[in-house]
Amino acid sequence: ETDNSTYHSLSFSVKVSSSSQRAISSAGVIYSVSENPTEKTGTAEQGFPGMDLPLFSASFDCVLSSLLPNTEYYCRPYAVSGGEYYLGDVVKKRTADVGVQVNTLSAESDYLGVTTFTGSFRIDDGDFVEADAFFLYSSAETTLDGLVANGNRISVEWNPDDARYETLEFSASAEGLPEATTYSYAAGVCLGGGAYYYGDVLTITTYQEAPAGNAVNMGLSVLWADRNVGARAPEDPGFYFAWGETAPKSTYTEDNYKYYDKESKWYTKYTTDSGLTVLEPEDDAAAVRWGEGWRMPTREEAQELMACE
Repeated sequence: ETDNSTYHSLSFSVKVSSSSQRAISSAGVIYSVSENPTEKTGTAEQGFPGMDLPLFSASFDCVLSSLLPNTEYYCRPYAVSGGEYYLGDVVKKRTADVGVQVNTLSAESDYLGVTTFTGSFRIDDGDFVEADAFFLYSSAETTLDGLVANGNRISVEWNPDDARYETLEFSASAEGLPEATTYSYAAGVCLGGGAYYYGDVLTITTYQEAPAGNAVNMGLSVLWADRNVGARAPEDPGFYFAWGETAPKSTYTEDNYKYYDKESKWYTKYTTDSGLTVLEPEDDAAAVRWGEGWRMPTREEAQELMACE
């Protein structure tokens, strides 16, 4: 006889008895998603824990746990007597539908090479116990089946209890993705027991650095660009660089400065002692990012510009 069920469990009331002189040494329920499960093809869940064995008859409850939601299982009682398995009739029982909603939301890619994916999750089952959230992404796969089979996966750190009866947004970031590359991605949630739910597949094209500026003749000793490095228009601020570095950063400290030695607590290049005050090409952000013909201004050139009317 079947009792109540949840999205991850089925409960049974079972009666077994032996009409022979051989006592029952074990009993419970064998189950499978395939028809007619046996001790060789199904999973056995033993019943009556704590009862004295062997015995000749018993009534007990048996709970099948860690099941998949909204899935039909074929179940049958079993008893072991004299080393042989005895199986009862097959009962079909479906676990409850958990009511999961997973949505893939917009993604963002910034000039630091970080792409952040966002999704949302809601579950309408009060018996909810655990879940893991993640994102799948790929520049080669465009379908959900392809992402599941071959996509990259990023796990999300979160507290899924917050998603019970309300929508919870979650996000995760991937670093170092090539610029100007289109990726397909999808949000996913795995419930305890191994049930997977996915949102729609969306696309994001990673950040593409702005092209080099245009040279402007202002009647000074050198030509000036009409914008800063990293700016897409003259009015944009562009990138910030530490002196002698060619990549922007999220924070700027002595500890993450390329030419700072933590042990000596002093700088290793472009110091007054070295006499090196003009950037070498490999340390020049304009030269590295815009190419030949461009460079960062010297102090004297910057002063000339600021004095220009």
